[in-house]
Amino acid sequence: MTALSSHYDVVVVGARCAGAATAFLLARAGAKVLVVDRQARGSDTMSTHALMRAGVFQLQQWGLLPNIVAQGTPKIASTTFHYGADAVRVAIKPERGVEHLYAPRRTVLDAILVDAAEAAGADVRHGVVVPGLRFDSSGRVVGAWVNTGGEHPIAVSADLVIGADGRQSLVAKLAGAETYLESRSASACAYGYVEGLPDDGLHWYFERGAAAGTIPTNANQHCVFVGVPQDQFASTFRGDVARGFATVLGRCDRDLARAVADARLVGAVRGFPGARGFFRQPHGQGWALVGDAGYFKDPLTAHGMTDALRDAELLARAVLAGGAPAMAAYQEERDSLSLPLFEATDAVASFDWTLDTVKTLHTQLSSAMKIETARLSHLTLPSNQRPTPMENDMTPSDSPWTRTIAGRPAIGATAERVRQTSMRDVEMFTAMTGDRNPVHYDAELAQKSPFGALIVQGGVTTGLLNAVVAEDLPGPGTVFLETAWKFVKAVRVGETIHASVKVEQVREDKPICRIETIVRNAMGEPCVVGTATTYTMPLLAEGKAA
Repeated sequence: MTALSSHYDVVVVGARCAGAATAFLLARAGAKVLVVDRQARGSDTMSTHALMRAGVFQLQQWGLLPNIVAQGTPKIASTTFHYGADAVRVAIKPERGVEHLYAPRRTVLDAILVDAAEAAGADVRHGVVVPGLRFDSSGRVVGAWVNTGGEHPIAVSADLVIGADGRQSLVAKLAGAETYLESRSASACAYGYVEGLPDDGLHWYFERGAAAGTIPTNANQHCVFVGVPQDQFASTFRGDVARGFATVLGRCDRDLARAVADARLVGAVRGFPGARGFFRQPHGQGWALVGDAGYFKDPLTAHGMTDALRDAELLARAVLAGGAPAMAAYQEERDSLSLPLFEATDAVASFDWTLDTVKTLHTQLSSAMKIETARLSHLTLPSNQRPTPMENDMTPSDSPWTRTIAGRPAIGATAERVRQTSMRDVEMFTAMTGDRNPVHYDAELAQKSPFGALIVQGGVTTGLLNAVVAEDLPGPGTVFLETAWKFVKAVRVGETIHASVKVEQVREDKPICRIETIVRNAMGEPCVVGTATTYTMPLLAEGKAA
């Protein structure tokens, strides 16, 4: 092994996905980087493995996705959410060049990122411990002590030390990184790897007080996990983790429990008692944090690896741009993208939800992930050179759709949302508007009316169309300019409605669409039909658009 240099531009402590990705991006841009990790090269670690669209997009942009596929990582073409007996399958639609999702084992993903960092010129060392940081007289971090196995640690100087050393980061502790936001909840979980389950995409199961999931990964295995409130960890898993694991699987879905029991468990079932999420100050004088070292949220929503890759790129851009404003912008962008994910995840991890409300939380997560992917698609990192801040600025195209979050919709594109109405909808609409029409409240009068039962207000029915256009198509930032709706059938309280839109026209001079709209009941009967004109606000700042 060659000797360490006495000075590096950047020392990265931690060579998992956040640290290795950061080192790769910095080294590729010409920085002299040392990346160290106390664990052996290629070792495993606890993970949900699932990469969301943003993470797959980044690996593709970095040229590393073919390596993931070459390792036999299965393509994931759908996600199915099981809410009790109700199953909702969502196909992974091609978008921004991403056709499938993936869930690589950490022995695969981390190794590929480490190899890429090394190929880009980074000095990578495993089995190396960093027992301390080096400070100058002003308190600025100026390097690290590195123990490569000798009798004494070696002093290494650096312009920047990056802590990518996980949730219990030593770098964060030694640098005095402040925690300024913590979650209210945490889940406890148990997980194992199983051979013999059908390879039909991601599956997430939710039942009151419990959750489970199956994630297809390498070697024809699935990572199968269960989750319960943190205060139930001891009563559920202690003494016999495997029995608790099987019990929670049965609570979530008996068919799943039988399938796992009939399959082959590879290795032991492991438990995790849970930990509260947090945001830490991610930068200071001579130091920075990335990955779980700076921001951690409950693993129940399986977004940690995507967070790590995203923040690696945001931090690398800030480091290459240089200066305090760039690092402040890193923190601001990390937090603005993370906070909606953090809050929705905290609510899911609380288990203080019904099957209806957890659906709403998943809708919130989906919206936040769309914004995240859109933002990352507008970033570039030059290779083999040190970019200046001016080189990091993006030049927007002439299209008015460029700075919209979801981009220009395709003519003929469709989207749909489904919701069961309730008396609470009626009451909330009344609270907003004062509408107390007896056909909404007086069951006896309503039964004698042509409607034959209590009905929801028209605004409740069309409100689901607002959600479709604002969240799905045309997407975030969209408002109605004009509507031409005809109410053809009342919706009774308790009925399930399906609201759908279809893009008919897209203007090229402005982010305006004309869409066909329709709301149907569970029988497929039209309740509201018509058209609408929408405007999609360009929410991405100029200079950050593609």
